[in-house]
Amino acid sequence: MIKDKQNNEEYYVLKSDNSIRHGDYCKFGPNNLLLIKGHFTNGLNDSIWELYNSKGELFQKIDLSKNDLLYVKIEESEKNNLYKLINGNDISLVALDRPPVYLGGFDNFLYEWASNIEYPEDAKKKGINGRVFVSFIVDKNGKTSNFKVLKSSGHEFDEEAMRTIKLVPERWFPAF
Repeated sequence: MIKDKQNNEEYYVLKSDNSIRHGDYCKFGPNNLLLIKGHFTNGLNDSIWELYNSKGELFQKIDLSKNDLLYVKIEESEKNNLYKLINGNDISLVALDRPPVYLGGFDNFLYEWASNIEYPEDAKKKGINGRVFVSFIVDKNGKTSNFKVLKSSGHEFDEEAMRTIKLVPERWFPAF
C-alpha cells in the first residue's frame, strides 16, 4: 500500500510497475475524513466509487464501469428548484426527480472552473472586481452547450467566465 501524505491518498500499485495504480483507493480530507473511496484496475478507475462530503456523509455513488449514477444526495434546498426543460422549440419550467449532477458534486465543478480562471489584467490594474453568472444546457447524454452570460460584470470578466466554463471537464449525469 502507498500512503501519499502530501495528497492524503492511500492506494495500491502493480507489483510489476509501481507507477500504475491497481486496487483499492482512498482519499482523505481534513482530520483524516474519508472523501473518496474507489478501485483502480491497471491504472483506470473502475467499478463503484463513493464520494463523501465534509461531514463524512455519502453524497454520490457511481458505477464507473457502467457510467451509472447509483446514488446522489439531493439537498433539501434543491428539491423545489425549477429547471428549464427544452424539447425542440418547447421550453417549460419543471421540477425534476434529479437535477443534472456533476461527478464529485457542485464544489468539484466550481473547483474545476475556478482553477482555470485568470483575472483580467486591465481589471487587476484598475482594482475592479466582479461576478459573472453563466447558464448552459446539460443534454440527455451529459454534454454541455449553449453557454450564456446571465449576469455581466463587464466584457473582460464575461469573456474569461465563458472561456473557462468551456474548459470544465464534461462529467455530468443528465437530469431525469
